[in-house]
Amino acid sequence: MEWFLNQRLYLVISGITVEYKREVVEGIYTITAENARIDGRVAKLHQRIINHKGKDATVADVDIMLLSRDKGRAICLHGDFVDAFLNGPAADRPLVEASQKI
Repeated sequence: MEWFLNQRLYLVISGITVEYKREVVEGIYTITAENARIDGRVAKLHQRIINHKGKDATVADVDIMLLSRDKGRAICLHGDFVDAFLNGPAADRPLVEASQKI
């Protein structure tokens, strides 16, 4: 993250669509990030919050852009960022980011 800041680049959520499927009650929840892909200047992924019964409580499609302070707009995603995003764990299987008791 420090590298981005030194380059005057900022990762921002540029769009999010959320579907609430079930009430969130006390229990262990798992958050996943999956189906990572690049569409032009937008990195996209699908996230789920899975409740203690193994059912989706919330699903979301998240769009992320890289904004350049110097250019004053979003820039094309390239290099190590694209490689890490597309070839990381979220690319072909769910990445469990957190399991937390709520």
